[in-house]
Amino acid sequence: MKHGTYNPGWLQYLTRLKKLKVTAINSQKNVAEWVSKLTNLQSLKFRSMSDQEVPDGYNRKTSYIKLGTLAEHRKLQDLYLPGKFPKGAIDIHFLPPNLTNLTLSLSRRGKDPMPVLGQLPHLNILRLFGDSYVGTQMTCLSGAFPKLRLLKLWKLPNIQEWTVEDAAMPCLRELEIRDCKNLIKPPQGLQNVTTLREMVLTNMEQSFREAVEGILKSSST
Repeated sequence: MKHGTYNPGWLQYLTRLKKLKVTAINSQKNVAEWVSKLTNLQSLKFRSMSDQEVPDGYNRKTSYIKLGTLAEHRKLQDLYLPGKFPKGAIDIHFLPPNLTNLTLSLSRRGKDPMPVLGQLPHLNILRLFGDSYVGTQMTCLSGAFPKLRLLKLWKLPNIQEWTVEDAAMPCLRELEIRDCKNLIKPPQGLQNVTTLREMVLTNMEQSFREAVEGILKSSST
């Protein structure tokens, strides 16, 4: 949705939408309010762009996503949110309760997102893409991510330590780590994820690759 196309006169009747991709300029309040009423959604990509950049819309900067809670979106399973959030916006009460597929990017969170995201009982796929998290430490708590099968960590340049506590991610089968160049030490506790069958490491230090491969070999024997 481009700037100036929002028309509440007809959009308010589109309450049966199941799939929606929308770009709002400065997270327009009326667009966010409209999305909050679309409780039949099964898939949502919501992006907010700044109107202070190039007029034709190219190379705009991502602005704050000011969506209200999605807790009533019980049918929403696939959610992609590229953009920043006001402080404290992403918590377990904001996210759809039956979410199975979540992608975050550009949110630049300074607080470890894993303790919150790990509480999602049905989450099957998690993608943390470029600058979704800018902190240095990440911890998957014991019992977290009970149904997670696929985890992708892309372009998180500040992460230095990743801890996987016992009984975290008990169903994880695929792990992909790309361009997390400060993650030199292998994830502590990764050897306890005995379900892991496939790992892809791209643009990672050779020492990291060798250490992780050693962990996987030892855990499979």
